[in-house]
Amino acid sequence: MNEPLDEEYVIQLDDSPPFSWIKAIPERFMSCGPPRKGNITVFTDGPLYSIAKMAEDILGDERITVVKGYKPGSSPGFKVIISHDGESRDAVPFIRNSGEKGMVVSVGGTIKRVAKENGWEYQSLPRGYPMKFLMPEIAGCLLSLGGFSLDYSSLSTFVNSLLPSSLSTENVSKRLARQLGNGGILFVYDRRSLGLSKRFVELLKMNSKVEAVAVDKNDASKIAGQGSNVNIISFCKDVKSSSNFSAWDFPYPCDDPYGYLKNAIIAEFSSIYLSLLLGIDTELVGIE
Repeated sequence: MNEPLDEEYVIQLDDSPPFSWIKAIPERFMSCGPPRKGNITVFTDGPLYSIAKMAEDILGDERITVVKGYKPGSSPGFKVIISHDGESRDAVPFIRNSGEKGMVVSVGGTIKRVAKENGWEYQSLPRGYPMKFLMPEIAGCLLSLGGFSLDYSSLSTFVNSLLPSSLSTENVSKRLARQLGNGGILFVYDRRSLGLSKRFVELLKMNSKVEAVAVDKNDASKIAGQGSNVNIISFCKDVKSSSNFSAWDFPYPCDDPYGYLKNAIIAEFSSIYLSLLLGIDTELVGIE
């Protein structure tokens, strides 16, 4: 059978954006300095919110709390503000008026100047990548602040196995994309994969223009009520042990940091492969 994702024009895309950006993920994980004591509260929005929630999955909500938006409150511990907009009308007043101290992660502009004027630490995001592709920078930054020290270079061989030049028989991201192209999509998550499920839902919408939903594994009524034309994708290894339905399981355990990141990289690639299957230009899709 002819495999569209193994056509010659596809397998030559390893070094073309956005595949080249994902290919570089192991080298792009960013450190934001030494670990901070106590709880870390992160304020962010847009596609960066689900990435920050991924760090919360790994570190645990007792170590890091992610808040959507930039509203000062009685949040504990070290504050981190992440914004891809250096002129943000919400983040800049937060820094200027909150009376707090912490770290700002952004691309420069007014937010950098205001951060320095108000005694906040500042960490630059790299330019050249669309905001939705900043997973390794944001996740790496928050994991380093939370005290996780990982050998990200060990992911290189795995990433290479998912590149366009890797044929579908050996490429789990291509096979998943083919499955996602047939029917609706429902993701099942547990407490260790909420952020990852949100991230994949957003990737599919941004890259492939496909709508998906995510439900907690304990909400059996929403899962069992799905028709046969719905793809149920599980981020949880034990989800089928107590439930009566068929699901495609992500191959790595989310309670292992390396396994979690491998599942996240599978999702990044699969959303792009699905866009190819649907005829959406992967170089032009949703560039901010």
